[in-house]
Amino acid sequence: MQVLQLSIFKPQRLLIWRSIWRSIWLLIWRSIWRSRSSCPRYLLTVLAGCVTACSPGRYRAYYIPSESMQPTFEVNDRILADQASYQTAAPQRGDVVIFRPSEQLMDMLQGAMPLDDQTVFVKRVVGLPGERVEVKQGKVYIDQSPLAEPYLSEAAAYTWGPVTVPANALILLGDNRNNAFDSHYWGALPQQNLLGRVIWRYWPLDRFGAVSSRYDQAK
Repeated sequence: MQVLQLSIFKPQRLLIWRSIWRSIWLLIWRSIWRSRSSCPRYLLTVLAGCVTACSPGRYRAYYIPSESMQPTFEVNDRILADQASYQTAAPQRGDVVIFRPSEQLMDMLQGAMPLDDQTVFVKRVVGLPGERVEVKQGKVYIDQSPLAEPYLSEAAAYTWGPVTVPANALILLGDNRNNAFDSHYWGALPQQNLLGRVIWRYWPLDRFGAVSSRYDQAK
């Protein structure tokens, strides 16, 4: 359920150093993509650090400590989040997002786990403002239409809703529907709590690549 911070790097003070680092990053990353099987784990961690160092206000690296987003993420996966994703665009259904807990979620977690201002979580956007969301018969329904979710490996074994998503809020669910502490427990998340969109998994190598946000509204 919880996503813990992997690494944060101080910003480079000179723009020229940012440009140099970005150029080096692109060259090394292309080389890694061509020879992924021979790339050691520590090198990818360093490279992820280079991304956050070159663009400290935009990218941030995290690791996954739980099973709530399986099969999309496994325990100890390393991911990158784009913290600028929602500065100019609204969240979209299917986005995998990093967020700070809502007040209701914080209240529910008091005493159950350590909490501080660095406590963040990862889930997938399912319901958008104004939509009617329901979980029944193993599927999510948006405004009474079933949602096809190719990233799931197991159908939900519970029923929930229907609920109408408040303005400026989102319904977030874990991909591991039957083992995720998500909106069907603690309700909608205010959009202001979003920290960014997960865009990349850089470890392990056999699942290296962009993070899918695919979905389809079933007809």
